[in-house]
Formats: sequence, C-alpha cells, structure tokens
Amino acid sequence: MGLSQTRRHSLFGAGHARPADTLPVDLLDALNADADRYRFDPGVPPGCGTAATASLHDPAPAAAARWLAATAGRADLGGPFAPNDAGYHCTPRGSDSTAPLRTSRFYAECVAVVVLRGHMSVSVHAERDRGLVLDGWSAGPGDVVLLRGWSPLGQADPRPYHRFAVADGRSCLTLRVGHNLVASVPPSPWLTGLTRAEITTAGYLAARPVSPCRPAPDR
Repeated sequence: MGLSQTRRHSLFGAGHARPADTLPVDLLDALNADADRYRFDPGVPPGCGTAATASLHDPAPAAAARWLAATAGRADLGGPFAPNDAGYHCTPRGSDSTAPLRTSRFYAECVAVVVLRGHMSVSVHAERDRGLVLDGWSAGPGDVVLLRGWSPLGQADPRPYHRFAVADGRSCLTLRVGHNLVASVPPSPWLTGLTRAEITTAGYLAARPVSPCRPAPDR
C-alpha cells in the first residue's frame, strides 16, 4: 500500500502522484459494466475521443469516488478530496494530444483518473512543452493517476501540465472524477477567483444530465 517514489512537489504538496495501489478488481469490473450501459458522445475538443457523464449516485461510480478520495488523501496533494463530478472517457487508437495541458481551474482539490480498459502513456511536464518531461510512465487497467487541482492560495498555480496518449494502439477507457467548484455545497468561497466564462462552463458541466443509456439490443 502506498505511493510510488516519483512525486513532484509544489507549494501545495505534490503536483501529481501515481499510487502503487490499484483499483480493486471487483470495482474495476463493476465500472466497466457501468460504462457499457451508456451512450458515448464526441468529447471536447473535437478529435479527443468520446465521453459519457456518470452518476455518483450509482453504486459503482460512488464506490470508486470514495476509494479514489481515500487514495488521494494519502498522496499529499494539499488537502481533502471530495469528488462531486464523474465521467467516462474513451480515447481512440491513433489519437495523440498535441501538447501538455492543465485541468480546468474550476476543478479544485484533485482530479483522479483510473484506467478501466486499454493502456495509456502518461507524462508530466514542467510547462506547456512536450520536451520538458518531469515524469512519465505507462498505465493499464486499475492504475490511477492523481493530478493536483486549482487553488487560489499562494502565488504559484499547483496544477501540473500533463499529457495522456494511447499506448498500445487500442482504445483506452478511463473514469475521471473531480471536484467542480460550482457544484460545491455549501458554495465555495474560491468561486470569486474564477472568471465569468469559467463559472459558466463549470455551471454547464455541473448541471448536465447523466448520459443516456445505449438502446437495448434486439432479441
């Protein structure tokens, strides 16, 4: 049990972590079954794959969120993690993000990503430059990636630049959970640090319904 030795630190604790613990097999199977219920729609930006909004009221995503919150709590990422947003993402084979990016500022605390099917290469960068790699590894089913969320405290932005790419020529299915500031209960005082556009986008994501289920197959 525990974290790998490779962790990059900021003023807020670690900027990212790759836990040695993997998602329990029964929970991994339950999440794959849950994801298979949904219709996946094109993600944003175009070409980045397909996505489906999950419900943290459903048993498998709820159990995963609790497990990931506990795992993040051991990772020195700057504070407690209370997920209130979840979704599945399928990255097709042949896709490759063009540059490292950061999670949106309206995701605070932590963003946790767990691989459900397939493999992906993960890299963490010093800045938005693919050549300045701080850490890199391959993640497969059950493996978890923890990324520090935004915080208005201090002068440095704790969010790491990161990049995910399909590693084995097959599609990769992941579950991602985060803490959307607009959905915080009670309302977060950190909202004052976001722009109007960020609040609008976060509000849209917080209000979006769970993705529709796939049509039942003809018998």
